Amino acid sequence: HGLPTAYINFIHVINHFHNKYKDSRPNNLEDCLNDSRLLQSDYTIKNSFNKYRELYKEIKLSLEEYQRIMKLKDNYWFKYFTKCCPEPLTWIDFEKEILYVIRCFDEFFKSKKHVSIHGHDYISFKLGSHLIVDNVIANFNFFYVAGNSEALCDDGSIHTAKYIKKQYILETPPLSDFYITNKEKISEALYEQLNELSNGLKLYLTLFVSKLISQTNYIDVADTEDFFNHFDSVISFNYTNTFEALYSSKSCFHIHGSVDKTLILGVNPSNVDELDELDNTFIMFKKYYQRVINKTDLSYNQLKRNLQFIIENRLDSEINSITVFGHSLDKTDEDIITELFQLSDKITIYYYKDSGLQSVVKNLISIYGKKAFSEIRYEKNIDFLPIQPIT
Repeated sequence: HGLPTAYINFIHVINHFHNKYKDSRPNNLEDCLNDSRLLQSDYTIKNSFNKYRELYKEIKLSLEEYQRIMKLKDNYWFKYFTKCCPEPLTWIDFEKEILYVIRCFDEFFKSKKHVSIHGHDYISFKLGSHLIVDNVIANFNFFYVAGNSEALCDDGSIHTAKYIKKQYILETPPLSDFYITNKEKISEALYEQLNELSNGLKLYLTLFVSKLISQTNYIDVADTEDFFNHFDSVISFNYTNTFEALYSSKSCFHIHGSVDKTLILGVNPSNVDELDELDNTFIMFKKYYQRVINKTDLSYNQLKRNLQFIIENRLDSEINSITVFGHSLDKTDEDIITELFQLSDKITIYYYKDSGLQSVVKNLISIYGKKAFSEIRYEKNIDFLPIQPIT
């Protein structure tokens, strides 16, 4: 539909906003997007601007919204994504980068030992043993300050020394004058920064997508397709309500939250989420945890119960089918994918171009493994179909 819903669109627009509106806010969203540098750097933004330019003129920006966007300039996650991430930055890339940062912090916590320096409010650590990890950590320097000539390391070195701020250290045991990194405090602060970014993304999608499709004349310029009106229920991995606005008022569950409520922005569970390995340090980053806290899993769980009831009470001739459209089936949503596939008799997967088919098959093999994928493809009657362009 030419809507700028990708993470890279968000990064481009907000970066452009920061550079262009340092002292004053734009009159409307058309004014914000109408810039040759932005339009040349992002084809989707250009397409959206050309298609909905007149509608963007009607959307104003309040002072409070302007201030919230400007605040993102100092957000560590936003700066990291702007600096380090590939283009085009997809939803999957975004989540994988979050996981990569978390793993780097986990490695950092495990590998660094810290000892107090008397007379100072910091404890020192030296970089260099894990160069890649340290390069990532350097993008999130809210918990340390650089060393200086008046705060030497125990060996007298100042060139690679950094000092962790007092609020992020923990004396253990008490009164021992021996300090370690307070990894819980650091991970909480790291998550607060991610939550701030999530709220910024929510604002962006509200302004540049949801307000756009809420206008009555949007339907007149949007493509429609009757194909989407023939399903009993829809599980949407999108944050926006585009599907409901354009196609169907039937049950649509936003498993990752929505712009009307809270966004689920995090990573998939791993082995450390199991009881015998449970580590709660980064649990707030896990999507399954966020779904429980924000209650986005309630409707989904009810849907699963309904499906299970149907399966147990249906006639032999009835089948339960699921259609996948626009989802890459990446491992980042493995828990949801495997649950839904298990409840289905027939699975139809739509893909974009040949490269999309290759990507989907590769992702499913990554989730199931070669043998299990071959079995489920046979048992569930999986069909791969190309997406036909809307004419």
